[in-house]
Amino acid sequence: MRRRGITLVLLLAASLGTSQPGADQADPRLPTLFGRLHAAAPAQAHSAEQAIWAIWLETPDREVNALMSRALGHMGEGELEQAIAVLGTVVERAPGFAEGWNKRATAHFLNEDYAASVSDIHKTLDLEPRHFGAISGLGLIFMRRNDLPSALKAFERVLEIYPHAQGARSHVELIRRHLGERSV
Repeated sequence: MRRRGITLVLLLAASLGTSQPGADQADPRLPTLFGRLHAAAPAQAHSAEQAIWAIWLETPDREVNALMSRALGHMGEGELEQAIAVLGTVVERAPGFAEGWNKRATAHFLNEDYAASVSDIHKTLDLEPRHFGAISGLGLIFMRRNDLPSALKAFERVLEIYPHAQGARSHVELIRRHLGERSV
């Protein structure tokens, strides 16, 4: 099970591509991209999603970029403790870099330390309230804790931001069926 989760993280990280330093969650391109993410047809929304992830990964600090790359490598190898340690350095060096917190939340999640993951998710969302990836991660943690009403709220929040998010939509439908509610 843990190996499959690590593979999913690697696929997500690989789909994000590389980006040039210089932007973050305050990037002036984000409002337009979030508008497209919310209102566009699925293909255009997916394109906006990829652009948002690329911006979120940008930082003006070359050392932070190198540390992020190293941490993702550790995650890819299943070396979660090493990834968490490297990402700890990232968030110390760049505490305003939301994606550093989000990646550490992911590593904690994969390491099944849900309390630490939730803490880092909250920090991510303090910095970037529209972070649909972090909100989705919170939903997954609620599911693992069998708190389906809270999981449902999290995934519905993802869909408010990104209506074409298929994973969130699938989770909403599954949870609503389980709770006996009407599907989306």
